[in-house]
Amino acid sequence: MEQKSVVINEALCFLCNKYDSIQHNDLKTILVSFYSDEELFTARDLLAKAAQQCFRDIGAEADMPRLPKRQGDNKIKQTVDDILKLFTLMDERKLRETLPAFVSNDGFSMVSLARRVEAMEQRLVVMEGRAAVSPAEGNRVGVAEAAGMEDQHESVRPPALQPTTADSDVSDL
Repeated sequence: MEQKSVVINEALCFLCNKYDSIQHNDLKTILVSFYSDEELFTARDLLAKAAQQCFRDIGAEADMPRLPKRQGDNKIKQTVDDILKLFTLMDERKLRETLPAFVSNDGFSMVSLARRVEAMEQRLVVMEGRAAVSPAEGNRVGVAEAAGMEDQHESVRPPALQPTTADSDVSDL
């Protein structure tokens, strides 16, 4: 029995595990919003190399789609489109089993994910609070809640989600 190679890539690990259970438009949205540009560019390159090898192994090199270098404002969305296109092609040809086993580095990703989820929950609570008050009262109440939430959970906020200039201006009021 041939042993599969193992490749550490969180985005491709997520894609492999959720491809059959999440609609492709939702997968695209999740990939674009959660993973960094660099992670997605790396994922595309890894998947392209693996797919190219699979097609070479079965003698169908001509079936490998051309993936141009993406540029411009939409390059990250186009990169995710390329990833989904390749993965779909591999799935349709029943070649997913020939791909390497894509895994994530669990220790770091779980801590990072937990922090991101906590920060998103905090922001959602603040936004819900702002939506529940009248527009005239919204600024005063929303600002007070936002300031309270930042003080309360500052220790769990990951570096990537530090307050923006707009958030800083709000908490100064």
